[in-house]
Amino acid sequence: MRGAPDGLLGAIRAARDALPASHRQLLHETGVHEGLVWDWPDGVIAMYATLREPAPSPDDLDGAAAAWLRERRTVVFNATALAQTADGLTPAARRSLIAGVAWHEYGHALSVVLAGPEQRERGVQLLELLSPPMREAINYPGRYRKSQVFDEVMATVYALMIGGVPINGYSRPEFLAPELHAAFREVFPWPSIP
Repeated sequence: MRGAPDGLLGAIRAARDALPASHRQLLHETGVHEGLVWDWPDGVIAMYATLREPAPSPDDLDGAAAAWLRERRTVVFNATALAQTADGLTPAARRSLIAGVAWHEYGHALSVVLAGPEQRERGVQLLELLSPPMREAINYPGRYRKSQVFDEVMATVYALMIGGVPINGYSRPEFLAPELHAAFREVFPWPSIP
């Protein structure tokens, strides 16, 4: 797969194309780009060094499949990790894996732009409404600071909601707490449900 970056980047861009039109437009208007980084995390850190800007720490990037680089308005994907994880999967499973990672990162990008400070204050409270495995994946207060929790929760819910459209339409999945769904709908433009 390393020899086929267009296939990986193509799958990422296909995931972006699957987003609702209003979300794609917001990503375009805010100048969100995506890229592959094969030398993770050193390649990400080197990008910042080239720009003479403070870089995320290696610990911040350790084990990540992708990262939303807010200052650069860029989603960078850990190409080596995605390629290794996708190796041996069926084409459909590969697309699903890559789309889920991409949708999570696009959720970050949109949440950062759309959510206000009063919404972000509720991050830890909303985190408690996620299922235990999702809550553990966010790992607060270990990996994330309080100021980051809201956008991480919203990105997680965003990926679930986008991925669930073929199954649930635009309605709330039963496993998602109504209060968490309401917070999601406050941030993201979402089609009305009759």
